[in-house]
Amino acid sequence: MTDVTKKRDKRHCFVIQKDCNLEKNFCPFFVYRMNRSFVMMPLMTVVLCYLLCDQKLFAQEIVVNKLRNGGSAQSGESDVVELLVVRDRLDLRGYTLRDFATTTTNSLITDSATSGSGWFTFAQRPEWQSLRAGTLLLLFFNANEFINQGDTVIIASLRSPLFQQGGNFNIAVRDMVMLKRPNAEIDGTSGNVHAFSVGLSVASVAGITPLLRTSDPVSILRPYAVPDNPSGNLNDYNGNRASIELFAGFGLANNPIHQRFLDSLRRTRITSVHNSTNESLKISPHPARAECFVEFQLQKGGALRILLTDIAGRRREVYKSIVGTGKQSIALSLRDIPPGTYFVRVETEREHFSGRLVVR
Repeated sequence: MTDVTKKRDKRHCFVIQKDCNLEKNFCPFFVYRMNRSFVMMPLMTVVLCYLLCDQKLFAQEIVVNKLRNGGSAQSGESDVVELLVVRDRLDLRGYTLRDFATTTTNSLITDSATSGSGWFTFAQRPEWQSLRAGTLLLLFFNANEFINQGDTVIIASLRSPLFQQGGNFNIAVRDMVMLKRPNAEIDGTSGNVHAFSVGLSVASVAGITPLLRTSDPVSILRPYAVPDNPSGNLNDYNGNRASIELFAGFGLANNPIHQRFLDSLRRTRITSVHNSTNESLKISPHPARAECFVEFQLQKGGALRILLTDIAGRRREVYKSIVGTGKQSIALSLRDIPPGTYFVRVETEREHFSGRLVVR
């Protein structure tokens, strides 16, 4: 590459220089010199555009990331909603999660919470006060009240005192789930932060924004609604950019591009799982098939058990024994465990560890 230089008379107030030799110059931008003051104008333009784009992309503080229709049970006990926190230190208290009834006689825009749908408002609890960016929040009925897995995954029970609730929350074949801002009316779609619709026509959701949608319904054969995440930013959560899947892992990235988006949200954070004594839980291999190993450090030995909880909240004890103090490496047989995403809990009388396991 050659250097190209355009100069004017010294009496002129500026000189434009362009150097394409990357070995000599750290950045191949035009350099403007005004009265011997150098200003990286194109670089400043790039930075400004980045900041403006970043502001646009991160306008939503939280989005609906996944849905699961657990079946025909009207109680919705097997239904799951996964949220993704985008804004760091988000105070979620007062936000409301709405499930919209979809019939031929009602309008989503004016849908009442008493028309067969339901709602859950995040209570004034410290658990919701300062959520970290990149946290995946799993909400379903048959869960422990609150499990925080290292500020990357939180599991919460919709039936717990963590929520104020009303109506019948049940994800149907054709439905819409919406997050609403504090103090917004529960009825209708005003105060929308983000919504995710499945199986609904374009006309039926017209005027609702931001909205992630797919025209395909969720069914028992394909019960998961998941964003396609082609771009790795918040643009992926608006428009017809979702699919219906046979299986999707809760508490995990939707695809490698989405993983990079999660990593960017968590870039200033510690992502490993810790317990109260700052000791970590390691599960390998991951994902696992017939067997996995669970490793952790105990400060005090005693009776220990290991529990697996599936996304429907069903718990299963897979190990129970008396162990000593120090480093532990326990082999778990997974031959009788159906494929899926599980939450691992290792507990003794004094200590506990939490982790996540995908069984193939």
